[in-house]
Amino acid sequence: MPDLPDIPLPAGIRSRTIDGINGLRMHVLEAGFETKGRRCILLLHGFPELAFSWRKVMPALADAGYHVIAPDQRGYGRTTGWSAEYGSDLAPFSLFNLVRDALALVSAFGYRQVDVVGHDFGSPVAAWCALIRPDVFRFGDDDERAVRRTAAAAVWHRRHAGQACGRRPRSSRACRAAAAAKTLSMVLLDTRGERRHASRAAGRA
Repeated sequence: MPDLPDIPLPAGIRSRTIDGINGLRMHVLEAGFETKGRRCILLLHGFPELAFSWRKVMPALADAGYHVIAPDQRGYGRTTGWSAEYGSDLAPFSLFNLVRDALALVSAFGYRQVDVVGHDFGSPVAAWCALIRPDVFRFGDDDERAVRRTAAAAVWHRRHAGQACGRRPRSSRACRAAAAAKTLSMVLLDTRGERRHASRAAGRA
């Protein structure tokens, strides 16, 4: 890959590459790396996005006490070691192998357990991570409570993403990003007001 310019990142986020990740040289963004012993959260981006897509929520998660890791997944961005040739084998892009990518990345950072969040295409990858290796990829300290909170947040986002942008939900990407950020905060930070709102939304579903 040719030399690329530095990524414009908010304060507190750094860019680096990690070698030997299931055959990849994986590009990741990190926040909350200054303090050792933090709980880790892995953020898996969607299509057609990059780790850069998480830059606005990473500082908030770091402030909440997380070591935040957001990779460019296989086939995306500055991650190398995969083939883009026409007609090349697609087996490396299977969900099972994408789980191996995530597992190798977590291991490279020395973690035995992490929280995992996926957006769009990253969602099935995150789901399969938790399904195949629940000992490594977790929902939270109380799995049942966390699953219910996640479901409630999904209900809220489905019903209110458009309202967050007024009458023209497709006119502003920033509005949609704000709605997605609120949903993520409901799942991970679980503030009191948001929890009450999510519970009401889940009860109406």
